[in-house]
Amino acid sequence: MQATQKQKSRTLSAVSKWISKASTAAIAFLLGIGLALAPAQALESIRAAIGPIEFSGEMSEIEAFVEEGELSTGLVWLERFTDSETVEGLRVLLQTPIELDATVVAKLTYSSLGENFLQRLGKIIRTEAGQNGFYAMRAALILAADAPEDLTLLSILQHVPVESIRIDMEATIALVRDFLAQQDTKADALEAIARQAEYEGAATGDRFNFALSSDLRQPGPYPVTVQSLMLSDATRSGPVNPMVRQFSVDLYLPQGLSQAAPVVIISHGLGAEAAEFAVLAEHLASYGFAVAAPDHVGSDAAIFEEIIAGNYFGRLDASEFSDRPQDVTFLLDELERRARTGGPLSGQISLERVGIIGHSFGGYTGLVLASGEINHAKLDSTCTEEDPFLNLSLFLQCQAVALPPSIESLKDPRIGAVLALNPIPSTLLGQASLSQIDVPVMIVQSSEDILAPIVPEQIEPFNWLTTPQKYLVTLSPAGHGSANQTELLEENLANSLLTGPNTFLGSVYTRSLSVAFMQRHISNQSRYEPYLTAAYGAYLSQEPLQVSVITDSVAALTDQD
Repeated sequence: MQATQKQKSRTLSAVSKWISKASTAAIAFLLGIGLALAPAQALESIRAAIGPIEFSGEMSEIEAFVEEGELSTGLVWLERFTDSETVEGLRVLLQTPIELDATVVAKLTYSSLGENFLQRLGKIIRTEAGQNGFYAMRAALILAADAPEDLTLLSILQHVPVESIRIDMEATIALVRDFLAQQDTKADALEAIARQAEYEGAATGDRFNFALSSDLRQPGPYPVTVQSLMLSDATRSGPVNPMVRQFSVDLYLPQGLSQAAPVVIISHGLGAEAAEFAVLAEHLASYGFAVAAPDHVGSDAAIFEEIIAGNYFGRLDASEFSDRPQDVTFLLDELERRARTGGPLSGQISLERVGIIGHSFGGYTGLVLASGEINHAKLDSTCTEEDPFLNLSLFLQCQAVALPPSIESLKDPRIGAVLALNPIPSTLLGQASLSQIDVPVMIVQSSEDILAPIVPEQIEPFNWLTTPQKYLVTLSPAGHGSANQTELLEENLANSLLTGPNTFLGSVYTRSLSVAFMQRHISNQSRYEPYLTAAYGAYLSQEPLQVSVITDSVAALTDQD
């Protein structure tokens, strides 16, 4: 079926926005697409192979194509093997600015993730001698970023330091078509979510007046104290001390409660730290929750700083996929011990039913604690492919392939509710594991997330959930870290590249919904039920960031299954 003009316009607009917020790996992917199209000033020619047939192109023809939108005689062969939408999509890709400076680009392209992606693309984009094009692509990206003109894919091509390159055009066209199709699928899903939110909101909107009720955006009534714990698990090794796994925990305790406080755990993402969630933790504690935020050594801020500095060239230890949930279980065991009669937390906390909030890798951590099983079959079937991934989170997820299949269940029966922010469960857990979760789950997604794309990582997993109490929250327009705004994030260059827009409002929305979700499903207070509806999402929303809440599966994807 031919794409409508609306779909074409929508897709190309999405492509342009996507590039402008691109991460390192995303830039590498687009670099490959651009190189597949054209040579640049340092390139005298390219050879594009389609099966046994080879075609060539010249730089002047490529520049005319980008500037005028017309294919010259020397490039008209491209239309024979693709369609006008794909050709125009490639033109948009070549000329859209990429907002990264030279220092950041240089460091990121020497990171483990960047090198991995460039090596994969180098199998498609080769030198004239047939060698992997890794070094030429990396050099071109760094040189172009340091040039005075805007960084675009075309400017990157103009700095490729070889005379000729060879391109597998069949593989490149397939990648571009997949990318454009995914953009359309995402747009369709977002439209379906908006319609569903409108429908659900109309059914509940007149039943509750939020303006006259508790404002969950404001702090709760309880003052909060913070203490730091250092825990040592002698049954597991750690990256610092091979004899014991040691990790710190920030514990936020509400003061003045008449009974023990229920516990909420916050699990940070890869390369992050517990301190980044201090605002959220203190907000929850002010509503009567004891909040414990551990630092997961081995996948915390220390490793990300090494990656950004270009000093980390290895892979994440696969044990982190089991160590993270085991950190939480060990933490809960330790809190239980300290809460016993006579203990330092006696009478202050209750672990009868525990909530967990996790971001990205931490979202997986919370979900696996509720499901129990890593999906080894799904990992094996997904992670054997050699083609570059359009879903960048698979670079992380697929490192779990090295885990032994015999690993014990990671489920912790104390977990009573999971709030997953931008989680990455599609392959680590898949439908088989997610469908086993029987506690309430809220998934929060960001429309412009280029690290954990919403369709495979949040919308499809939401549809797979069979628990009767599930919620899908959509922030738009927002990026991978838009729900986590803190002053610390604003000061961190690496985080500022990945967070996406509108982090302040995203943080406000997340705090409000976190309180409602935990009060309803951990504290069992039914009066918070109205705050978990489409009507509350509509009430919260303000420019420039919209938030929607739905409780039913996304029909646009259900219809395709």
